Formats: sequence, structure tokens, C-alpha cells
Amino acid sequence: MPTYYTTAQVVAAAEALDRFNPWIRDTFFPSVVTFETEEVLFDKLGRRKKIAPFVSPNIPGKEREQRSRSVRAYKPPYVKPKSGLNPSDAIARRAGEGYGGTMAVMDRYDQMVLQTLADHENEITGREELMCVDALKTGQVVAVGDGINDTISYGRDAELTDALTSTARWGESGVKPLASIRTWGRLIAAKSGAVARKVVLGYGAAELFLADSDVREILDNRRSGEANQMAMAGSATGGVEDVARLIGQIDGVEYWEYLQTYETDAGVSTHYWPEHGVGLVSPSVMNGHMTYGAILDIKSLRAEQRFAKQYEEDDPSREVILTQSAPLPVPVEPNASFFATVR
Repeated sequence: MPTYYTTAQVVAAAEALDRFNPWIRDTFFPSVVTFETEEVLFDKLGRRKKIAPFVSPNIPGKEREQRSRSVRAYKPPYVKPKSGLNPSDAIARRAGEGYGGTMAVMDRYDQMVLQTLADHENEITGREELMCVDALKTGQVVAVGDGINDTISYGRDAELTDALTSTARWGESGVKPLASIRTWGRLIAAKSGAVARKVVLGYGAAELFLADSDVREILDNRRSGEANQMAMAGSATGGVEDVARLIGQIDGVEYWEYLQTYETDAGVSTHYWPEHGVGLVSPSVMNGHMTYGAILDIKSLRAEQRFAKQYEEDDPSREVILTQSAPLPVPVEPNASFFATVR
């Protein structure tokens, strides 16, 4: 009974499956760039905010220096989930199959392959989502695992990460969330020239935000104009559940509550976005890319987001499915984002 699948068939099958919903990745790092090198490179032009000087028409013009440029290189970390498929698994009845078994053994095996590819895809996409969250939270990605202990820093200004303490925390007397967000928005503008257009809140921060009297007054006033709109039932959907809820729009800024969770290796359900975390982002200026470095496999040798392959082991008999990827989110302008823990 042949069970071999070519790489092309494996990749095509994986693309046909339902996917995990990477809302942070797709919202803030929507562009995909693949590289045939281990490192990914980006050119960055320096900011230029000067204005033209006054000068008499009777004297030469004043020479101006060229805009600065820098090249940034990042080495994406590697992920490679691996699963073994045993012959006995194809003989046993699958979940949902009629009692006693109604499928041919080969059909069951095909379903096992598809399910394994889907699981690998979800695991890799979940890792990408968590990396994107870390990039927005700290301005860096920390990769720790078997044989790897790397920190990829994007050089975000240290002032763009904060943690409120004591009486300055949200929920304390006299503390106004909208005032905090306006202050942080001005800080983003000073550091990058950007205007923050999206705010992401953890579930605890969202409760504190919505409990504020100023916020409630704006969101409850449906006639307050286009700048301050009541969010009736906004959500971001995909996969098996909704993962983000549009709270509302105030002064041209969207407020989202992000609720998606993942399971650690220890089996603990954990939120991707911290409970009391608040992030401000200017998506267009941050210009987030999802980049992929070279797949270090002799059977790949091309730029691609995923590389999946199957191979046999003879004693004991089984097949192994291995999916490889070298993902890294890259904010071209890291100073166009801010993160604070508000309680």
C-alpha cells in the first residue's frame, strides 16, 4: 500500500485546510517577504523634518545634506514541528467515523496526513502570532528553545514601553484612560512622526477602559458624529472562533479587544495579549512585514514560507511528516508603536 506524497502534493493539501486566525499578524504585519538567505535585510531612510531656509535671490542656495540611510539585518529563528504516523493509527476508527469503521484504511491514512499538516500549520502560525505580539509589546522578539537562545531587537525607543504603577494605574481615582492614550499617541508622533490609528486592549484593560465615565458617554452617544461612533457588533472572525472585538472609534482611533488564547507545552491556556496590556499602533507608518528566511533543507533551496516533507522509517515502520519555517515579523519603523501595562 503506497503512502508516499510528493512535496508539491503536501503543500497543496496544506493550503486547502482551514487556518488558525492570526489577527495581530494579519492586521499589523500583513506584507509577506521571503528570502533565500538566512538573514533578512531592510533599508531604512532617516527622518527628515527640516524646512527650507530663507535666502536672498542674489546669493547661492544653501546646500543641504542627503537623507541618511541604514541597512538592518535580522536572522529569523527556526521552527520545525514533526510528527510520526504509525500504521496502527490508520487501522483504528477515526473520530466521527461510523461504528465498526466505514472508511478504507488508505482513506484514513490520507485524513491523518491532512490533519497532521493542519496541526503543523496552526502551530507555526500560532508561533508567528506570538512573535508579532512580542514585537508590539517590547520592540523585540526573544527565541528560546532547543539549541537556540536569541534576542532580535528592532531598536525601538525605550520610552515607547511603559508600565503604570501605584495611583497612575487605570482604575485608580482620577486616572482617565483617554488622557493616557492621547499622551502615548503624542509620544509616538514625536518619535516617528506617525499618528496612532489602532489601540489593542487585553480583556482586563478593556474592562477598565469601558468602565470609565468619559468613554461610556462617548460610546453611548450614537449622535456624536462620525469621529465618535458606537461600535454595535464589530468582530474579527476566522478559524473556529471570534478572536477580536471592535469596541468603538473615538477621535478617529479604533479600539479593539483581543481575546485569543493558546496552550503552552504544559497545557496551560494563555492569552496572546496580556490581560492589562494596551498597545497603540500606526499600521501604515510602522509598515510591518512578515518575513521568512531560507529553509535549511537540501530539498527546498528556494524562498518559501513553509516547507513540508514526508519520509519513511523502516524499523519499526512509520512515516514522518516535518514542516519547516523561518518566520520573523519586522516593523520597518518600530517607533510607530507603543505598549503599556496599565494595571
